[in-house]
Amino acid sequence: MENDDGSKVGYRTPSRAHQFKKDVCPNPLGRGAKNATGAGELFVRVLTEKIIVVDGTKSRSMPRIQIPIEQLGAAAMNGDLDAMEVLIDLRNSSKNGGEFRGDGIERVTVSSDRVLTLQLLRERMERAARRRRR
Repeated sequence: MENDDGSKVGYRTPSRAHQFKKDVCPNPLGRGAKNATGAGELFVRVLTEKIIVVDGTKSRSMPRIQIPIEQLGAAAMNGDLDAMEVLIDLRNSSKNGGEFRGDGIERVTVSSDRVLTLQLLRERMERAARRRRR
């Protein structure tokens, strides 16, 4: 087939009206840059990645973040006050959507509440240990 101006038209040869115009870019923005993963996204991806944990004869799959939390829980149950404090901090931060918020006055109030909570936990654990000894 030929066009009115004598140029061929057909498979892979569009007419002049439908060819790309000189000095006109049909896609000025291009494909765009590939989005680089930020540190926060990478952090979340690594912590939520499932891994297989072998516990004695059992194996189970769990997110990476669950392992240290379970270890903190076990240490807190054995009477480690630092582990209790970290668990309480984690719980309080999860209430806030995972962010540490507040000004200094609120933090002092929260830390004094934390001390009271730690004292109550220590007393409960001591009572439970005394009951087990009997």
